[in-house]
Amino acid sequence: MIKQASVQGLRPSILKFKPPPTTVNPMTLLKPGQEIAERYRVERMIARGGMGEVYLCEQLGLGRKTAIKLLNVTSGDEADQKSFRERFELEAKTLAGLDHPNIVTVFEYGKLEDGTCFLALEYVAGQRFTDLVNEGPMAPERLVELMLQVCQALRYAHRRGVVHRDLKPSNLLVWTDDDGAEQVKVVDFGLVKCMTEPDQNLTRTGMVIGSPHCMSPEQINGAELDHRSDIYSLGALMFRALTNRWPFHGETGWATMLGHLTAPVPSTASANKDVQVPKGMERIIHRCLAKSPDDRFATVEELMDALHGALDGRSGTEGPSLVQQIAPRLAHEARNALQTSRVLVALAIIVSVGALLYAWAEHAAPQPDAQSEPTSEVQVEPPSPEPASPADEPPPTAVDGPPEPEPELELEPNNEAATAPVEPESKPSKPKKKKSPPKVEEPSSADEPEGYKGLPSDF
Repeated sequence: MIKQASVQGLRPSILKFKPPPTTVNPMTLLKPGQEIAERYRVERMIARGGMGEVYLCEQLGLGRKTAIKLLNVTSGDEADQKSFRERFELEAKTLAGLDHPNIVTVFEYGKLEDGTCFLALEYVAGQRFTDLVNEGPMAPERLVELMLQVCQALRYAHRRGVVHRDLKPSNLLVWTDDDGAEQVKVVDFGLVKCMTEPDQNLTRTGMVIGSPHCMSPEQINGAELDHRSDIYSLGALMFRALTNRWPFHGETGWATMLGHLTAPVPSTASANKDVQVPKGMERIIHRCLAKSPDDRFATVEELMDALHGALDGRSGTEGPSLVQQIAPRLAHEARNALQTSRVLVALAIIVSVGALLYAWAEHAAPQPDAQSEPTSEVQVEPPSPEPASPADEPPPTAVDGPPEPEPELELEPNNEAATAPVEPESKPSKPKKKKSPPKVEEPSSADEPEGYKGLPSDF
């Protein structure tokens, strides 16, 4: 906890900040029964701040309970007042487009005849988060349930380019539904507050936007903000709810902002030794409160995932969390699944390559020449007779025309037997005319050799 602090460590842009010379002029309090914009009848005042009041009203004609927020800007010069009204109209129009169960609905906005800006908001009959944390340290289970709803509202707004910039306990409304469950509504997205030096709940219009206890370092430095600034503010809120202390607090708003810029994040035990914060929650808070936006959760979704598992090791136990217990088994199953998938992929590759090679081989097979004779028209040569001796010539091929007479058989002497040559078979497609056997001159008995005597006459 910071007791004494100076502003020597602040950047020059912050030192240029000057508190407004005068505080906001107090508005004339409205009495029950008075009307606002001729459409809302005042029932009672709900809250009052440095820039105006919030009244519970009844919308005439509808009978609907409505919260009317009056913002009266009479301090500063005309340029400041004009700039505020332009900013108010732009941001009110943006907020009117947000429709989420964890965001207070904007019904209407406008300006009254005296220049007072007003917002007609959904009325939430419940408590502020400020009232809950003032009761003492909150149970981690209850805090996680509430913070998850706040994260859902921020996720919805961030996706539409809207950053809250002023998350603090008074901007969270908690109510109980018909089932007894606590519900959260987030209010005041981006609306500018006016800061006076003794008050650490407000900021100066157009200069520093936010509340010192929940402001991010880049917000204090006047840098451009994104959704990670809201994540830092959530870390401060959770630290406050669990320990009943702020992570950084000084005697002045400047001292508090200096702590956000330079001081290390304290442990929850050092802030309040009487409470025990789960180690998972401790790590989440420290990551949210990182000085650099790059070291925080990248998105609200990441923060929500961490909150879901934050209570696994609560009460300071040293045992492994549920995630740590199942992580080895999941890793083993993942390795087995990876090996199986590799085998299946290899088999699929082999089958695919085989199919490709088969298709390529079929495609690359030689095709029959279109000019070659078809198989059905190939002529079959007749079988040649067995040769009588190696010196014999193959029989001549039959040709068209008249048949040639066969040569006369010459008989050699001194042979006891003669073998007649075997006539080749004619082609089936071209039958030959029947030939008459050649006439063989029979030798006369006088000329007949001795070896031929006694043979039949028709030989």
